[in-house]
Amino acid sequence: MTQSPQRPRQLVRNASDADQVKNAEKVLALRKEQADVDLRELLETSAGRRVLWTLIHDECGMFEPMMVTSSEVYARAALHDWASRLIKWIQRANPEAWIQMQIEHAKREAFREDAPPTKED
Repeated sequence: MTQSPQRPRQLVRNASDADQVKNAEKVLALRKEQADVDLRELLETSAGRRVLWTLIHDECGMFEPMMVTSSEVYARAALHDWASRLIKWIQRANPEAWIQMQIEHAKREAFREDAPPTKED
């Protein structure tokens, strides 16, 4: 038997209560700040930057032409939107890390091009 996912806990039970709304805004601001801190920490490591680049570049195909069938257009557009939001978040958290990610990717690609062909090639 599968469990249904739990609903997220409501931050405000009574939207007309100014104190509840104010507290909810504080909670959301703290969550956002913690997420930014976590992202900055992730961007400090080369492994973290590689994982984020893989999500943006390889999984979402952000920098690839959108050569898909008509039934895949909306799914691909959603991936592009998600990757765009992630890029903006990275740029807000640490603009230098975004530049570093691009440099590291270019070096990996140059290394791949210089590598001798394998049996699969």
